Amino acid sequence: MFSEVLAFCGLDFLIVDFEHGPFQIDQVHDYVNRCENNSCTPIFRIPSNSDWMALQVFDQG
Repeated sequence: MFSEVLAFCGLDFLIVDFEHGPFQIDQVHDYVNRCENNSCTPIFRIPSNSDWMALQVFDQG
């Protein structure tokens, strides 16, 4: 997966844009695992300023 390749390249953090990107909420756990396996911090931008959306991201990683 592309996020794992970027994390492997030595990036300190990786921004995952759920607002304008082709990402699904059920992929959060995969992104977190791939980033953490390569000492990279994932940062997620959620599409709305709602509590339930933020809590879903927090619950998965």
